[in-house]
Amino acid sequence: MIALTSKALKNIVSLLVGSLVCSCLFIAGCSQDVESLAKKLNHKDPEVRRDAVVRLGQTRDPRALEPLIHALQDEDSSVKIEAMTCLGRLKDPRAIGPLVKALDVNKYRGNSFMFAGQALAEIGEPAVEPVIAALKNGKPGLQMGAACALRFLKNSRAVEALITALKDENPSLRRCAACALGSQKDPRAAEPLIRVLEEDKTDSVRTTAVTALSKITGNNLGDNPEKWRNWWEENKVTFLRPKSPSKD
Repeated sequence: MIALTSKALKNIVSLLVGSLVCSCLFIAGCSQDVESLAKKLNHKDPEVRRDAVVRLGQTRDPRALEPLIHALQDEDSSVKIEAMTCLGRLKDPRAIGPLVKALDVNKYRGNSFMFAGQALAEIGEPAVEPVIAALKNGKPGLQMGAACALRFLKNSRAVEALITALKDENPSLRRCAACALGSQKDPRAAEPLIRVLEEDKTDSVRTTAVTALSKITGNNLGDNPEKWRNWWEENKVTFLRPKSPSKD
């Protein structure tokens, strides 16, 4: 062991105390920053509110969570979008519930709900089941937003729920589901999407189904359902066969 002189020990203790004091001051400063920025969320100027949200997100402080969730209710869309983006960066599962509610396309008009979907994708695995539940049981506006969010989450557990949504009476939901299935690239969706081409009466849904089929299969057979059906009947056994584990 190395023997330390009394002077050296005093220097080490002094450094440790100084470091501890600096850490305490930093934490106290962050706390004050979060509190002062949270107060600015009530400012009448939306630019001030948006700047406060951005700076709250930059703190990466867990105490910024509640103010950011509160900002999801802001009347200005730019403030809401920034709040969604910041909540995604925080990756705190406690934000999942509020972000799922923010997927409602009827409540959050425009494309702001898409940012909620991207934020949920940033949070990742813990968000999958709540979004699937919203797709299955939510109101129509929430179901559409959930389908779009699953396009970003790209989790295989969502495939069956999205396939079921292809049969919904709402053509906008069917289109969103087809789009999400294309992003999933899961071969289980090929047959249901071909049925969409054969049976769906809405042009935009069929067009989205063609795009999805091209992404899933790597083929471009156009919008002719007969071509897709023939190709599928010839290739589905091989296409659906589980891949053998790769050998290192």
